[in-house]
Amino acid sequence: MKLTLQFNQTTQWTIKLFLFIITTITLSTTSFGQCTAEAATLTGGPFEFCVGDGVADMIPAGSITLTPGSSTNSGWLITEEDGTIAGLPPMPSVVDFDGAGNGTCQVWYINYEDGLTGLTAGSNVADLMGCFELSNPIDVVRNQPEAAVLAGGPFEFCVGDGVADMIPAGSITLTPGSSTSSGWLITEEDGTIAGLPPMPSVVDFDGAGNGTCQVWYINYEDGLNGLTPGSNVADLTGCFQ
Repeated sequence: MKLTLQFNQTTQWTIKLFLFIITTITLSTTSFGQCTAEAATLTGGPFEFCVGDGVADMIPAGSITLTPGSSTNSGWLITEEDGTIAGLPPMPSVVDFDGAGNGTCQVWYINYEDGLTGLTAGSNVADLMGCFELSNPIDVVRNQPEAAVLAGGPFEFCVGDGVADMIPAGSITLTPGSSTSSGWLITEEDGTIAGLPPMPSVVDFDGAGNGTCQVWYINYEDGLNGLTPGSNVADLTGCFQ
């Protein structure tokens, strides 16, 4: 059996309009939701500072190289380790990290389109909504050793008589500070480091001669220089308390 379909002009225009609507919907659905932002790339760092000493700790200008991405809007941001936005500086080199406390933060560059929400200090990058791309992060490590507290003494010995003169074990109470490394040191009155004992109670002062020395506890980060017998504590360089 042969089936013949006949179309008048009105029917043909109806079909064309229907096909046009379907094509339009398909094109709109394809383009809807696409994000055109492209991420930037950062090179430089990581950076490490000893903070909390009142000396400015700033990333040198030009030490981070930016390879731009692509978007209508863009800018710098700094986050804490948990993603909380700490600031939106015009450039990383204007930020003084000295008052930021111990921890690690990250420098990013963001490319984004109009309509982005959540890009405010105190918000979290996990809550950003809109069309955006983040660069790779640059770490900024903030070291801030906390000083220990010693209680006990003073101690007094009659030295040079051949009888051991040692601080009794447990007679100095240590309230620890905070740092990557730490230890005991003994200095002469002028600050010269006389020794770095594992504990003050192992030191025999009988052969030290007349005078006064001092027992200390030091908290410090990697990279400390000058912590050797014969050096002076005034010449210590690095991050320590």
